[in-house]
Amino acid sequence: MKICFYNLGSGYSSPVQDYLEKKLGKNIDYPNKDEAQNELSNIVAKWNYAIEINGIPDGHIIIKLSGYDFIEIRVKKSKILIRFPFFRDCRNERIVLLNGFEKKDGYKQGGKIDRYAERKLSEAQSYYEDYCLHNDHFIKIPDIYT
Repeated sequence: MKICFYNLGSGYSSPVQDYLEKKLGKNIDYPNKDEAQNELSNIVAKWNYAIEINGIPDGHIIIKLSGYDFIEIRVKKSKILIRFPFFRDCRNERIVLLNGFEKKDGYKQGGKIDRYAERKLSEAQSYYEDYCLHNDHFIKIPDIYT
């Protein structure tokens, strides 16, 4: 299996790439370049772990979310949890990352609704449904992220 990014199609950008560019800079040119590269290395290591275990949930880094048709890679950075919803396209041997976002770690359901996370997960669900109809809506990971 190989990691790829969901993309709406020609001329559109990838939600994952948009997230990473906003977080780390377009060419990992954030003010603290070493910190950005370390963070990216940690993220890519989790993606590679997902490949090693064929995207099967392990209950810690790879989590199956109830109520959604996808799985999630979680990357912890201090008190922030970076989340990458994805699904396995076994027919084409791809792990398709749908989007990326972060939230404060420790959020518990049943308390205040985390509308941002809910919106991002709903977006991921719609991207998943679009991909199921158009399985060419993906891009290979840009070299800068490998």
